[in-house]
Amino acid sequence: MRYTENERIEIIKFIEKNFGKVEEIYEIGYDNYYLDVAQINPTEEKPYYTLITLGMGEYEMYNQNNENFSSFAELMISFPPDWNFDDKNYTWAIDELIQLTYIPFTYFFAYEWGHLENNFEPFNSKTNLSAVTILYPEMKEENSGLLKLENRDLQFYQIVPLYDEEYTFALKNGMKNLLLLDVEKKINYVVDMQREKVLEYSEEEKELQNDIMDSSEWHLGDYYSKGIEVDEINIYNHLAIFLRWCMENNFLSDNFLKAYGKEFEKYTSQDFIDLRELVKYRLKGDLRKSFFNDVGKEFIRYYYDYDFDNEDFFPGDIDNYAKRIFGEEKYYSPELKREAYLYLNFDEKYYQDMKEVIDKVYNKWLKELESYKN
Repeated sequence: MRYTENERIEIIKFIEKNFGKVEEIYEIGYDNYYLDVAQINPTEEKPYYTLITLGMGEYEMYNQNNENFSSFAELMISFPPDWNFDDKNYTWAIDELIQLTYIPFTYFFAYEWGHLENNFEPFNSKTNLSAVTILYPEMKEENSGLLKLENRDLQFYQIVPLYDEEYTFALKNGMKNLLLLDVEKKINYVVDMQREKVLEYSEEEKELQNDIMDSSEWHLGDYYSKGIEVDEINIYNHLAIFLRWCMENNFLSDNFLKAYGKEFEKYTSQDFIDLRELVKYRLKGDLRKSFFNDVGKEFIRYYYDYDFDNEDFFPGDIDNYAKRIFGEEKYYSPELKREAYLYLNFDEKYYQDMKEVIDKVYNKWLKELESYKN
C-alpha cells in the first residue's frame, strides 16, 4: 500500500522532529532493487550522518499475528562525520541497509526489536564487525520510534553492527541481556568500525566456534520468528542426514565413536535410522569438525564449509532437493516461508535421495583429488 501524500508529509515531519533535518532524498540500490533514502547531515547536536529508508513501509511484512510489533517499518543507519561514501571500504554499510530492506519480504517474516542477522564474515578488511541487530532508534522524546499514520503504524528501526562474539551471545541469551552486559556502552548507534567489543571469546570458546560446521542455533531463530508450523525436531533433519551418511562411510573419528558408539548402536538397530534426537540432545544441536576423522574433515571442507567457496555445498543441495520435491512455485510461496527444507517428510526416501546426491559429490571430489595428485 503506497504512502498517501499526507502520510509522506507526516513521515518527513516525524523524521525531522526526532532525528534531524532532511538535507536530501535520493535513490540507492543495485540488482534492479531501488529505494528512496533520506539523508541527515552531521550537526553540532548530532555530529553524524543518518540515512533513513523511505518506502520500505509501503509494503507489509509477514507478521505472525503478533500485535506487539508493527508489520510496517523503515530502517535507518548512522555514520560518523568522516564517513567516506565513495570509498569501497565503506560501502558495505549501504549494502547492508539495502539488503535488510528486502530480506523480510523475500523470506516471509517481520522485523522486531532485537532481530539479528549474521554476515558470517567481517563486512570488509577494515573491520571485524560481521553481524547486525535491529533496535529502536534514539529519540528526542519518550517514544520507541513508532509513528501512527492514517493507514498503518510505522516502526522505525536502527541498524547496529555487532562483532561475532556479541552476535553469538545475543543469539543464545537475547539482545536485551547483551545490552545489560554492555555497561560501558560500547555498542554505539553510530557505526564505528574499530570500536571495542563488549566481550571476547576465551581461547576455549574460540576453539569451539572454529570447530562448529553447522548448528541448530543458526536455524532456530528463523523457525520461531517466521512461525514455522512443523515440529521443532525438523530443524535437525539435515544434520541427522549428513551424520548418518558419514557414519555409514566410516568418516567418524575414533574419539567420537568412543563417546557415542553405544548410543549409535541403539539408533542403528531401528528399522529407520533417525539420529535427530541424538543430534539435539547429546550433541547439543551441533555438528563439529572434530566429530570426523581426517578424511571426513577434508570432505567437509570441500562440501560443508560456509567459508569455502565451492559450487558443491550440502545445505544448498538440501534446499535444491526441497525445490525439486515441492516445485519452484510452492518452494517460493509464502506458505513455506523460504524454509521449504523444514517441511520435508523425514523418512527413508529423504535419506536415500540425499545419499545419492552426497555420493555423487563424494565421487567427484575423489576424482578431483586423483587428478590433482597426477
